[in-house]
Amino acid sequence: MAFTTSVENVLSAYLNRNTSVEYHPGLVQLVAPFVWTLKTEAGMYFCFERLMSLYEDYTATHPLSVRMSFFLSLFRQFLPDLHTYFEEEAVDMRELASAWLEGLFAKEMQIGMLMRLWDVYFSTADPLDFHPYVCLAILTTCKESLEELDQSEVRSMLLSLPLMDVDRLVVEAHNLKLAYQHSQTRGERPADY
Repeated sequence: MAFTTSVENVLSAYLNRNTSVEYHPGLVQLVAPFVWTLKTEAGMYFCFERLMSLYEDYTATHPLSVRMSFFLSLFRQFLPDLHTYFEEEAVDMRELASAWLEGLFAKEMQIGMLMRLWDVYFSTADPLDFHPYVCLAILTTCKESLEELDQSEVRSMLLSLPLMDVDRLVVEAHNLKLAYQHSQTRGERPADY
């Protein structure tokens, strides 16, 4: 009961203070990690408010359609074999990527992994610019396992991610970002990663 009450209190305070924001179920997913890990509702609120501020500022200039196109482009460029496999298996990567891009893994990652990743995001200058590379790093890390699964198993795995070393994911994401930037400055397509 305390969990539900804290979620309701934090969301009520946030929505009362930000009258232009309408309630949607995704807000519960984004506030829940703070409620699970922090002790005071004030702490929960201010962390949630900071996340929402970052998110709203970013999405104002980067709508989901733009973020989706960019991520899918990265996916095709860096993991062409996995992309082809997903097409053959009729895996709807748009649906999965939408959940990842909108929810920042709040629903898909175990709480310890998620909070470590969000800690990195909060300490990064442009965390949401970095997020697509983290998504790609997850696919890179899970590539071999994913290629052994059928469509429903792929979907299940990507909607409930296995345990992974977040620090290694972050390093992989940085490497992917650098490879992408390098390919853009040279006007070439990145080599298969």
